[in-house]
Amino acid sequence: MRAVLCLFAPLLLAGCGDDPVAAPPPADAAAQAPLPEGFTLPADTQIASMEEVSTDAGAGTVVLLESTATPETLEAHFREQAEGKGFILTVAENAGGVSQLHGEREDALQFDFAASAYEDGSTRASLAIGRVAGE
Repeated sequence: MRAVLCLFAPLLLAGCGDDPVAAPPPADAAAQAPLPEGFTLPADTQIASMEEVSTDAGAGTVVLLESTATPETLEAHFREQAEGKGFILTVAENAGGVSQLHGEREDALQFDFAASAYEDGSTRASLAIGRVAGE
């Protein structure tokens, strides 16, 4: 399960770092795109970017979000949806001290989510869903 975190780690960290310019500005095409696997956005949350990632280690989608909701509200929203879609979740703290949800389903699909609050009152989050190569 941790392999997908390694696959997406650079993009996850970009979405939840201390640098307020880490998340890219909203893109019209990404803002209109549906989230992977039928996940939905909570109120007052927009897609800042969405990127398909493919490496020798695996492939998936990384979505960076911007919101006026709190990190806890976003985490609760995505936790409920992930559990409802059959992901078995664990919670850990990432290198930046941010709570991070990790999950895996029986079909080997993997899920990662983390969110951070910023001084301007906004929240930035990352959602990654994908598969490790060979699983």
